[in-house]
Amino acid sequence: MGWQCEVALVEAFTNAVRHAHHNLPQNTPIDLEVELLPNFLEMRIWDKGESFDLEAKLLKGEQEANSPDSLEKEGGRGLQFIKKLTDELQYLNLPNHRNCLILRKNYVKV
Repeated sequence: MGWQCEVALVEAFTNAVRHAHHNLPQNTPIDLEVELLPNFLEMRIWDKGESFDLEAKLLKGEQEANSPDSLEKEGGRGLQFIKKLTDELQYLNLPNHRNCLILRKNYVKV
């Protein structure tokens, strides 16, 4: 479970830097929160970039993955990786010009 969370968090943070904050001042913060809850680990990435439709991006990514030249593309698979590595993926656009990508990974307590 650990490596899956690490890869998903790194990919989500990279997406925030490359896509959400690409036109913003370099010192615009991206906040990360990680919380261990009774049944899952929750990771939240907060950005101030333009919002997007998560479901539409995921659908577009699935369609592009099935195209004949999909392996030649350099990027565009980040959200697909995140979706496969986590158990829940949610995106919130909040009224204070902040967005939050929420990733949850279930685990069984021993």
